[in-house]
This record gives sequence, C-alpha cells and structure tokens, in this order.
Amino acid sequence: MTQTSLFSRAIDPAVRANPYPLYARLLETPVARQDDGVYVVSAYEEVRTLLFDSRMSSEVVPKPTLAKTGNPFMDWILNPVRTHFLHKHRSFVLRDPPDHDVVRRHVMAQFTQERLQNIKPHIAEVVDALISEMQGRGQVDLIADFAYPLPVAVICQLLGVPPEDEKKFQAWSTGLASGGDLLHLSDEAKQKIAADVFAISSYLGGLIDTPSESVRRTIS
Repeated sequence: MTQTSLFSRAIDPAVRANPYPLYARLLETPVARQDDGVYVVSAYEEVRTLLFDSRMSSEVVPKPTLAKTGNPFMDWILNPVRTHFLHKHRSFVLRDPPDHDVVRRHVMAQFTQERLQNIKPHIAEVVDALISEMQGRGQVDLIADFAYPLPVAVICQLLGVPPEDEKKFQAWSTGLASGGDLLHLSDEAKQKIAADVFAISSYLGGLIDTPSESVRRTIS
C-alpha cells in the first residue's frame, strides 16, 4: 500500500471504528509526500516542530471564489468586492503573526471567567436536552449528537444568536469547518464556503446592528 492510499484509508469513515492499525503504519514514516505533492506529517514531535517553525505559513490559501451568476453587475463588480472583503477579513486561523496574535487577542478577551460563569446554567440546560434526546435510542454518535451541537449552542449564546436561528447558524459553521483543506477543494466546494462565509458575516453584522436581548445580557 502506497503512502497516499494508506492516508486515504486512514481517513476513510469506513474504518472509523478501528483506525489505529493504519495510524501505526503512518507513524512508520512520520513525514511522507503524497502523489499530489502534499506532505502528511503524522508523529507528535514532527508536528510540533512544524507548528513552531517560522517558515511555515497559514496564509497560503487561495482567495475565495463566488459562483458566476450571468449578471454582469454581480460578476464583475459586486462579487469581486465580496471576494476582497472575505479575504481581507478571513479568520485568524488563516493568518500568520503578528496579525494572528492581534485578532486572537481580541477574540479571547471576550471569554472572561465572569462571562463564562454567567452562562453555566444555559450550558447545563443544553447538556440535559442533548442527553434527553439520546435516551431510548439503541445507538448514538457522540460526535454528531453531543460533542458538536454543544459548543455550537454555547457559541450561539455568546454571540446572541436567537434559538430559532441555531440550526441555520450550525449549517453555516458546518460548511466552513468542512473547508479545512482549502488548497485541494473543488471550485464548487470553494464557492460554497465563500457563500457560507458571506452569509454568516452578513447575519452577524445584522446582530451587531440590532443586538437581541440575549446578547445585551451577555455583554452587560
């Protein structure tokens, strides 16, 4: 089995129940170049070395692309402006220091101990509700049914997203999370991510302009 096919097998959902034998084989070659030129780094020390290597960059990503509409105004004026906006205001995950550090500092300043203590009752309610939904079922997926919806619900509470909009917000965030490997996504997938970014940005902009009662309580 080649390194490329070995990595493909290791991330195949079909082997999720027991991927560890494949992980062990990946560790035999901690740094392996794939057929498409990408390197897969699988061992702790090698990954840690890369994370602290100043030559590595998080900004080597293509600019987002929006689907062609056939409308000249949209395709030649509005969409290029949107593309510039999306790239300029990309997540700090896709930035290098010092920009990364500046944006991350602003984000983390919102997660104060006092603020988190204030939403503990809400977190407990969400946990109880998720567990109740799993009761009586013969099989549950802890990731899909608990580990993922819990932080989404908490983030929505912190941002002041109304409960009735949580599913819409979760759909956008799920789409964005699927775009971790921007260099190897299809054009269609990139366009979907760009659309999700613009949609969630526009939505949050609306919350900032007219904050809900929940967000007023959160920031007070």
